[in-house]
Amino acid sequence: PCPAVCNAGVGLMGPLETCSDQAMKTVFDVNFFGAVRTIQAFLPAMKRRRAGRIIISSSIGGLQGLPFNSVYCASKFAVEGLCESLAIVLQPFNIHLTLVECGPVNTSFLANLQRPDPEGSELQ
Repeated sequence: PCPAVCNAGVGLMGPLETCSDQAMKTVFDVNFFGAVRTIQAFLPAMKRRRAGRIIISSSIGGLQGLPFNSVYCASKFAVEGLCESLAIVLQPFNIHLTLVECGPVNTSFLANLQRPDPEGSELQ
């Protein structure tokens, strides 16, 4: 059987006070809840087979905070916690999680990065 792969991701870069609620919700919806929904879709069959592998694409931003990336990093820290917890409870089912913590990669991710309008905010 093929592994389930969770590889969607979006970013939001800028001072926290300039990030709208909707933009922050979008980051969590894609980066965290997207992984959750994918895993939920595949887990029942994997548990029945008592075998499986789930590969989750994360980021070094889930291991350490990065300047002006607080929302993105928070979403990736959430993915880290999810995977660490799941790895324990899925072990008896012979389901393995692989978390790939990437650094900067030359993809369209940076071109699609959301940047809030800093108008009216002060960087100090």
